[in-house]
Amino acid sequence: MVGEVAVVSGASYGIGRHISKQLAAKGWHVALLARGLAQLTQVQEEITQAGGVALALQCDITDRNAVRACKQRIEDDLGTPTVLINNAAYVAPLHKFAEGNPEEWEKMISVNVWGTLNLTREILPSMLEKKRGKIIFMSSKAGVVPTPYLAVHSGTKHMVEGLVGALIQEIAGSGVSVSLVRPGGVATPGYTHAVESGDGGSVPDWIPGNFDECIKPETVAEAVLFIVEQMEHADISEINVTANTKIKE
Repeated sequence: MVGEVAVVSGASYGIGRHISKQLAAKGWHVALLARGLAQLTQVQEEITQAGGVALALQCDITDRNAVRACKQRIEDDLGTPTVLINNAAYVAPLHKFAEGNPEEWEKMISVNVWGTLNLTREILPSMLEKKRGKIIFMSSKAGVVPTPYLAVHSGTKHMVEGLVGALIQEIAGSGVSVSLVRPGGVATPGYTHAVESGDGGSVPDWIPGNFDECIKPETVAEAVLFIVEQMEHADISEINVTANTKIKE
């Protein structure tokens, strides 16, 4: 796999940053996608300084034309992707649906659903042509359990889960496989934005109420890397990553 190409969306910070750095450390050439170029360039520099190969591409994944242009740039500069990590996501501050801001809902649907669809639609055909590849989708426990105060976000992740379930059947035997990773509350700026700027009394019971109790993003990245490293030997269809339950003395 050394020298092969992996694409990571939402690569500028949090889980995506750690996924990108861990892949690069294993010899993957990583295409870094995000809207914020300054942070993305910093990740690229960290990878290259460590001896890895990375390409930072400012890309709005909700824009099909932008995604198409990024794919062409990746193929021209790095080669055809073998791995795609659909990591980019947006979570609005926790809120009751009846009090929700439709503009925030539109942003979640655009990034979590359309961004994922756009990237997958552009990159999957070339994988099918090569008869080799792995696409990993970042879901959430909210994608399998309807979650209050995260109603629309939960809906977007249910969409991702449904997409993956259908793809598994459609591409069976093609040499390409898809996987889901479902992290719980992760210690990223997204957690702070969603929980600490939301309704403080409405944190779902499966999400840690304290930032320090959240899963570390590098731990989730390790789960993603494990799936990638096993892709030649086993199809790991899903992994759930939750925070340790503390034993009460």
